[in-house]
Amino acid sequence: MLGKITLRGTSNNEERYGYRITDAAITNANKADYIGRAVEIDATQNCSVKLATDGGAIYGRILTIEVEMTGEKLVTVETLGGLNLPLLAGVTVLTRGVTPLGAGNGFIKNGTVASTRVFVVDISSIAVDGTATVMFH
Repeated sequence: MLGKITLRGTSNNEERYGYRITDAAITNANKADYIGRAVEIDATQNCSVKLATDGGAIYGRILTIEVEMTGEKLVTVETLGGLNLPLLAGVTVLTRGVTPLGAGNGFIKNGTVASTRVFVVDISSIAVDGTATVMFH
């Protein structure tokens, strides 16, 4: 793993989780399918993220998910380092140095603006596993 794990957010009932995730589709049965997907800040709730939406600003990558008995979903989000993020099916081009955008359901696509905060650094794995390495500063 290339990324350094950094937890940001306020304390929840379990300190290893920094955020709530608001996507209803995530359950205990399928949570493994969402590990590694891109997230953005959910501005509608405190200390919450959601799967990256189409055109959304990428905040980080899901490292862990815990679905509580109450139904609340808690996640740890990686926000620093080089993180492999999944591309939307059919996306074969990302531009190095450009900030990727959300493509919906936690996937990414090519953006149009360069940034020194979040940018694509390695596209060699696109053909291998459908991911690209994105640097988060």
